[in-house]
Amino acid sequence: MSIASLVELYRKCGRPTLEEGSFCYSGKFPDVSSELAMVKSESTIDFDYINVDGEEILDDDLPESGRRVDFSILIPASSSNTFHESINSLIESDPKINRGHLPEDYYIINIDYYSKDKKKNEVLIKTEKICALIRGLSSLAHYHDEKDGLGSYRLVFVKPSTEEAGTAVLETKITEELVKNSADLDLSIIDAINSVEERDDPHHYAKINVFSVCLTDFIRSSASPRAAFDKLVYEWGNFLENYHKDVGVYISGFAFQKVKIEVANAESHIAGDFSKILGDITGKLLALPVSLIGVAVLAKYDSLFERLIIIAAMFMTSFVLFLLISNQKRHMERVIHAKDLVFSSLEGKRHRYPKDLSDSIEKMFSNISDTEKSLKRNLLVFSILSWVPFLFSIASLFYIYRLQLSDVVTNYWPC
Repeated sequence: MSIASLVELYRKCGRPTLEEGSFCYSGKFPDVSSELAMVKSESTIDFDYINVDGEEILDDDLPESGRRVDFSILIPASSSNTFHESINSLIESDPKINRGHLPEDYYIINIDYYSKDKKKNEVLIKTEKICALIRGLSSLAHYHDEKDGLGSYRLVFVKPSTEEAGTAVLETKITEELVKNSADLDLSIIDAINSVEERDDPHHYAKINVFSVCLTDFIRSSASPRAAFDKLVYEWGNFLENYHKDVGVYISGFAFQKVKIEVANAESHIAGDFSKILGDITGKLLALPVSLIGVAVLAKYDSLFERLIIIAAMFMTSFVLFLLISNQKRHMERVIHAKDLVFSSLEGKRHRYPKDLSDSIEKMFSNISDTEKSLKRNLLVFSILSWVPFLFSIASLFYIYRLQLSDVVTNYWPC
C-alpha cells in the first residue's frame, strides 16, 4: 500500500496535529477536493466522517462541487509504511531497521519528509547510510545473529590467526542520537569488498582479513557491543584511515615478497645460464690433452707426409674447439644482454624497496657480476688453449727438422 496520496492530502490540509492516530480538517472544499477524492478511492484508508456543506457523504462519492468540507482520517498503522512522529518513532516501529532495512514508504511528521520525495532530508540520508553500513558489515562478519526482542544484529568478526587473537562484536542498534551525530559515511570500501567483481581479486580474502583485524583493534576499548557500533559510526573516517594503512602495508609486503621471489628466480636463472655455457664445452675441452698425445707421437713417424697429416689433424681439432668456444662466447653475450635488462628494471625501483630487499638485490648484482667476469676470463683462456695442440705440433715439426732447416738457411743465406 502506498501512502503517497495520503501524504499529499495531509500536506494540503496544512499538516494538522495527529490525535490518537488520526487527523481532522475543516476548510474550503475546492482546496482539497482532488486530493480527498484520491484518498477516498483507496479502500485501505478509513474515514471517521466526511461532511460536505454539512451533508454526510461517508459512504457516497464526493460531489463535484461544494463550499466547505469536514473530515477525519484514521492513519493506517498495520505496518511501518505509514506516518511517524519522528525518526525515533520510525526506528522503534520496525526492528528490521536495526538490521539495515528501512521501510520503502513512510512519512515523518516533525520534519515533513516523505520517503519518495525527490529532495532527500539530511538526517534520513544519514539513516540510509547507517543501514547500508549494517548490511555491508553483516556480509563481512564471520557470523551474526538477531538479538532477541530488539531485532538488532550481533555481528562477530574473528581476528585471523596472528600473534594476538581476538574478536569484535557489534550490536547494530540505531538511535536518533546516533543518526544526528554521525559523520558522512563513505561506504565505498564496504561496497568494493562486497562487490562480485572484487571476488576475482587475488587479494580479496586477504582484504577481508585485514578488515577484521583493523576492526578488532579499533573497537577494542569499547565498553559494550552497542558502544562499539556507535564508536565505529562516529569515527568511521578514522577507521577507514587505519584500514587503508593496513591494506597498504599488506599490499606492499605482498609486492616486496613477489619481488624477492623474482630476484631469487632471476639470480638462479642467470647463474644457471652462465654455468650451462661452461658446462657445454667442458667435455669437449678433454680433446686438448688427447691432442697433445698426438704431438708426442709425431716424432715416431719418419715420413714428412705422415707428420703433415698429424699436424693437419691438430689444426682441425684446434679450429673446431676455437669455433665451439666462440659460439659459447656469443651465447654468453646474449645472456649478459638479458641480465642487463633484468638489472636495469630492478635498479630503477631499488630506492622504493625496503633495506633488506635492496641489500639482496645488491648482493645478486655482485654475485652475478663476479660470475660473469670469471666466465669471460675462462673462455679467453680456453680460446688460447684451443690452439695449443696445433702450435705444439708446429713447434715439434720445426724441432724434428731443425738440422735440415739449418742447412737450408745456410745455403740460401751464407754468412
